[in-house]
Amino acid sequence: RSVPLPMNLTISPSPRCNSRCLTCNIWEKREQEMSIDEWERVLKSLGDAPYWITISGGEPFLYPHLAELARACYTHCRPAIINIPTNSLLVDRIADTVQTITTDCSETQIIINLSLDGVGARHDHIRGVPGAFERFSKTFAMLQDIARTQENLSVGIHSVISIFNVDDIELLYDYALALSPDSYITEIAEERVELATIGTGITPSA
Repeated sequence: RSVPLPMNLTISPSPRCNSRCLTCNIWEKREQEMSIDEWERVLKSLGDAPYWITISGGEPFLYPHLAELARACYTHCRPAIINIPTNSLLVDRIADTVQTITTDCSETQIIINLSLDGVGARHDHIRGVPGAFERFSKTFAMLQDIARTQENLSVGIHSVISIFNVDDIELLYDYALALSPDSYITEIAEERVELATIGTGITPSA
């Protein structure tokens, strides 16, 4: 019996990250990163099996070949959706790269999900970067501008619910929805090996 290929695929080209989140320590990791040629071979071997491909991290926009990687996903796999999360810190690079990706991958829906874990200073504290909330706001506005001309771009917001923001979730929820994102998703903070968060106690109680 043949083994089915994955319908939903998440790839992480690099663990590098410029955030210092209270809920994630992946930035401490060092990995031998694959070249874009190696990624080309991997994606070519999958063919058009994946319907949804997520390019994750670390922070994906720190990977210098992100646009080429997205184009390789598009060329070899023809997914219906390419999803890329971001911490929003690299404002101009994110906008320029997303413009390139949406143009190069014109027949695939591109979803960019911006992390938002609090409003104002609370977001900066949880993400470990002063000014992170301001850069989220700038990046979100710039991507919404691109989406007005690129029909295949969706701009969403993603929140991680942890012990650090669970008491403020109604405020966060109302703020996020008031921005009119194309989607708003949340997940519960988990202690995970790949994020180096085992034993950190970041998961809120039921």
